[in-house]
Amino acid sequence: MDLSAIERPKNSTPWSAISIKSRLILIVASLVPAAIFLYLLTTFQLDFMAGLLLTFLPMQLVSSSLAGILILGRRGILDGLMIVTTLFLGSFVFVLLMSVMWAVVERGFASL
Repeated sequence: MDLSAIERPKNSTPWSAISIKSRLILIVASLVPAAIFLYLLTTFQLDFMAGLLLTFLPMQLVSSSLAGILILGRRGILDGLMIVTTLFLGSFVFVLLMSVMWAVVERGFASL
């Protein structure tokens, strides 16, 4: 078995040069379903989990697929799903982290 090093292709990092248009499409595809979901949640007094499963997740799948199509054409649907989902989950984790940090600071000041 040959384990010698193989030269890295020149186009092996396509994500390093994302255009501003592509970034804007990805951000919009990530934020618009969340904004629509919050609007529907507050307007129609939906149950959060039912609304999340029945409105937000389908909208997220459709918007990320459209983002993939707009950026890479038909072969970009799965890439769009992966990128938008990663952006959404990253922002979700950030919000949770800030919430925990705020609670720790608040409890710390309360104990003083």
